[in-house]
Amino acid sequence: MLGDFNMETPASKKFALKLGTGFQHAKVDNSTGSRYIKNTVGQMIDHVYYAGLNSRPNWCTANRYLDLIADGPVYDKSKNLSTEKHEKLKVWTNHFDDLAKDTTGSRRTTDKWENLISNDCDYFPECDSSIQWTEISDELRDTPNNKAPGVDGVLSEVWKLVMTATSPTSPLAKLIHKIINIMYDTGDIPKCLETSVVVPVPKKGDLKDPDNYRGLFLIPTLVKLVAKIVATKLSKIDAKYNILVKEQAGFRNFEECAGQATTLYEIVRRRKILNKETWLCYIDYSKAYDRVPHMALLHKLRSVVIGGKLLNMIKGMYDAPKIVVRAGNKVTYPSEYLCGVHHGCPVSPILFDFYINDLFKSVRGVRVPELTSRIPGLL
Repeated sequence: MLGDFNMETPASKKFALKLGTGFQHAKVDNSTGSRYIKNTVGQMIDHVYYAGLNSRPNWCTANRYLDLIADGPVYDKSKNLSTEKHEKLKVWTNHFDDLAKDTTGSRRTTDKWENLISNDCDYFPECDSSIQWTEISDELRDTPNNKAPGVDGVLSEVWKLVMTATSPTSPLAKLIHKIINIMYDTGDIPKCLETSVVVPVPKKGDLKDPDNYRGLFLIPTLVKLVAKIVATKLSKIDAKYNILVKEQAGFRNFEECAGQATTLYEIVRRRKILNKETWLCYIDYSKAYDRVPHMALLHKLRSVVIGGKLLNMIKGMYDAPKIVVRAGNKVTYPSEYLCGVHHGCPVSPILFDFYINDLFKSVRGVRVPELTSRIPGLL
């Protein structure tokens, strides 16, 4: 389909509606949209917004995506350059399958961790509270539009039809409320919602090297909604009981990199005034999300008194997850996801925070003038 996406917004809406929603491909020229690599429209991992050079943003909805991002040549493990589509798909499949493997043999087995994550231990009472309709509607209102769906193809906009309801009275609201609470009470994710689509998204460096991409997970929107609720519950528990150490700012609300940089500068400045040396060590964890062992994560959560339905729901999310890899317009068969937290999942950032929370436990740290306690580091 070749369309004029420089026309005014009302006209473009009417144009798209006239064509219907069943189109498969769209070629777009003269757009100032952000999905460009050297003037080439990339594979649309979201629903796509295009802006004309001299007009308001115009829109179109694509049920299938253009095959240009991650569709260039890539190196395989032997550093041979793959150019054919089936070869490139194999490279991407092997790449993400390797990241998802349990290479130690203990990342998902219960033998090592079962005594450490017993549900018989005490846990915060908030962990067992059922999901209220207000929690669902709040997260729906906070969910952005025009995002790509998961394998089920259901858009978030479907669930957002009831986001203004004060109580679950409509059939759709009742259905959402019931399904989410069944999942939360049992800790079970329906098999049809266990699979996520992984899309390679470039980070930096040579784009022929698969290691310079991260895998963005397109999660079924209903599971994503549950994940948002779980993330909010964890954040509220942390805020109430001060679980996460104060040195940790990554992925936390009302924290930012500038604050950490200012803190670091102030530590060094104060020590320098007293002629004290300060040695710095910067650590950047490669594939950090991809290497989180599932059972170890559950142990870390249990060790900070997270349990009950909340822990069971998190456990359910990682009981039998599967991934399919999409490169270009090709999709692989499902494979098991045995290690790591999902990139793009709303609950992954705070789960990772909990996982690394005791990183400084054995670090002595430095003394800072006018402070009574040592500073072990900044996260």
